[in-house]
Amino acid sequence: MLKLDRSKPFGLISPPWHGDEGGPLLDRPAHYDQAGHLFDAHGREIVPGQPLVEESRRVVPASEVLPPLAPPPTNGETAATEASMTPAQVLAQADSLSFAILRKEAKRILGPTCPGNKIGIKAALEAAIAAYQEKQTKRYSGAKGMTWAGLAGQTPAEEEAPDEPAQPAPPAAQPPANGALDLAAWGRGQREYLFAEVRKAIRAKYNRTIFGEHERREAVYFLVDQGLIRASDARKDI
Repeated sequence: MLKLDRSKPFGLISPPWHGDEGGPLLDRPAHYDQAGHLFDAHGREIVPGQPLVEESRRVVPASEVLPPLAPPPTNGETAATEASMTPAQVLAQADSLSFAILRKEAKRILGPTCPGNKIGIKAALEAAIAAYQEKQTKRYSGAKGMTWAGLAGQTPAEEEAPDEPAQPAPPAAQPPANGALDLAAWGRGQREYLFAEVRKAIRAKYNRTIFGEHERREAVYFLVDQGLIRASDARKDI
């Protein structure tokens, strides 16, 4: 009778499988599979249609009775559960982490304003890091204290200066010139239109209707997702 080799790759069957209807039922539920063989919760091979034949009547030590093992987590999830991640690490691993862990770490950093989707979280993290770096730039010449670079495992000399200066306040809302609405300029906060016109332009260009309580913010996230603007350039005033 084969035994489950826990040092080699194996699969976890959840919920345990009792066999297919119309075929031979298993005499005990299968918890694992390895190289085409089924095994019960104690790592003993299961042969469909054949009952278990005990090798002996000896009492099995408690140390040999092991609970079902869960599949190993991914590398990103292991790192996230072992210690809190820095903002830079969360942003760098945003596409490899499960959304539950990404949302948890982002909410820890961003607080109650944390967006509810991956695109929004990435944009908010980029904006938060850039804003903090801009505020801390003048403190590197001699001021002491914790910086965002320190949280990311860098020294002040390694942290880059802000990519661009703070954007001026957006102009007042205005109708599109000659019916042409610049979605990219609106998404970057360089132009302001009535949102009804923005919604209409997005629907005409992408066949997508934006609506809801946070429709202006969702529109910006959508334009980032479409590649029309960069997340780092997205407007922060909505």
